[in-house]
Order: sequence, then C-alpha cells, then structure tokens
Amino acid sequence: MTPHRRVAGLERLLGRLTLTCPYVVDVVQDGPGIRNRNTIPMARLFAMSPHGPDGLGRVTDLARREVFHLAPGGILLLPPDRAYAFDFLPGMRMAACHFRLESAPGCDVFSGRLPLWRHDHADLAGGLCAIAAGETGLAAAVAFHGLLLQAAALFITGEPPAPGRYAAVLERIERSCRADLAVADLAHGLGLGREHFTRGFRRRLGVSPREHLHRRLTQRACLRLLAGDKVKRVAADLGFSSEFVFSRFFKRRTGQSPSAYRGQRA
Repeated sequence: MTPHRRVAGLERLLGRLTLTCPYVVDVVQDGPGIRNRNTIPMARLFAMSPHGPDGLGRVTDLARREVFHLAPGGILLLPPDRAYAFDFLPGMRMAACHFRLESAPGCDVFSGRLPLWRHDHADLAGGLCAIAAGETGLAAAVAFHGLLLQAAALFITGEPPAPGRYAAVLERIERSCRADLAVADLAHGLGLGREHFTRGFRRRLGVSPREHLHRRLTQRACLRLLAGDKVKRVAADLGFSSEFVFSRFFKRRTGQSPSAYRGQRA
C-alpha cells in the first residue's frame, strides 16, 4: 500500500489565499465604443471571446507605453494601482472582472507586477465568457471562481512576501481601515518607533505602511461606490474629514472623481 503524502506547503498557502471579485461584466460592445483611462486598486482580467472579431480592443499601460492588442481567445492580466488607457471598438466581445487575490490581509499577489497577455488559452477564455453571458446563480459563481483562479495562476511567478511580525498590523488595518488611523499608532502596537517600524514594514512587504493603508482605503471606497453608496457617506465612514478631502484623495489615487468611478466601464 502506498502511503499518502500530506502536502503541508499547499495547505499553508491555501489557508492564506483570499479571492474577492466584486465586479464582473459581460462586454458586448455594440454601441459607440469605450475610450477611457483610469487607475484602480484591484487587478483586472479580460478574457476575450474565442468567437469575437479581431483588432477591436487595445489596452495601453501608460507608465511603460506598452500596448496590448486584444485578440480572440486571449487573456490579459492588469495588476492593480497602474494607469491604463482603454480603446474598445464596436463588435468586441469579452468577459471582464475586477478582483483581488490576497496572500495576507491587504497584500495582493499581483501588486507591483507588470501587465501580461496570454494568447493561447481559448478554452479558458471561452469558459469565462460563457458564464458571464449566462444565467447567474451559485453554480455559476462557483464555476467562475474556479476559472478565475485558473486564469490567475497563468500569471503568477515567485512567492508572495510573508508578513512575519507585521501580520498583526495588517489585521489591525483590516479592522480599523480609516483615513485617521496614524502610522505612529501602528508602530506603537509593536513597541517600535515610527521610522524603525516604517523601514521594517517596507523591507518585509515592499510598501510603506502609509501606502498600504491608502491602498486599502481606496479599495474599500471603490467597493462602496460600486455598490451605489453616496460619496458623502463613504467619506464619513472611512474617516475623512470632509467629502472634499475624500474626493481629492480618491481622484489622486484613481484618476477619476468618486462620482465618475460609479459609471466606469473598464
């Protein structure tokens, strides 16, 4: 009898991974086309229908001026917190979603990565499109969840950073994610000075604690706005001193006003 082998490494990572996908859209572009540019704090995945026409979609990574031409059957992964321009012409067909794949609270697997295009996964792209275009329900959500993870796996390289002693800080930010949360208070919770804490946090997780907090604030604001909450209410609940201060923060982070973000289409 062959003994079984418990795969502890997989168990450990599976226990840490969290997938959140608050926005899924079936893009059937029969109108005048979409031309837009923005930055959002979630990864985006575009799965092109294998049966759609070619040459009707283009995405530009504005920082690197790299252009991705969206061909049928391909999949494009756009990491979070990067500025993109979108040109979608009439006739284009795809399933699009915004999602977060976290290896620790607030730590997106794709943060700091570059966008990538895969052209040879027509079955996977077609499966995502078929579910997005079909009936909704629990079975469809579970199937889409599985295909989204399968698609995300195509773009993963290396291992995510482990939070180590800063895990408690990440958990506190999740519990008390407000604009008035001070970095000095987070440092005090570990018995460290602010500068020492900031250096160690950046070395371990790749970003400063302030930037991590701002990313989480932006992510929560996006979710609330997509759900239709009023800008004034979102600003107050997230600890901003005024609606004006929140709107300025949000536009600086995303390139859009909070009200414009509600109507975004990419």
